[in-house]
Amino acid sequence: MPRVRDLTNSNYNNLGATPSSSGDHYQRHIGAGFFAEWGYMDYFTDVGFAYHDFWTSDVTDSNPFYVHSFNGDVSSFSANNSRYGACIAP
Repeated sequence: MPRVRDLTNSNYNNLGATPSSSGDHYQRHIGAGFFAEWGYMDYFTDVGFAYHDFWTSDVTDSNPFYVHSFNGDVSSFSANNSRYGACIAP
């Protein structure tokens, strides 16, 4: 399971990759998280990513954080709710 920093460089709670963006969203930068590097994956034909939320292994108050694929913002929600998973390797 990826960490927040593996997916985005959002500055939310200092969980994102560096260099950090100016807010709770990704800022395009190679090497600063999957979505920060590649952008909105729905623009790529047949890759299987879309307007979805992806779980991370980072948690707060026993609720996992997730990253939204559209803009790289970070939120947390009960693990009882449905989100997507991604395998990310450096």
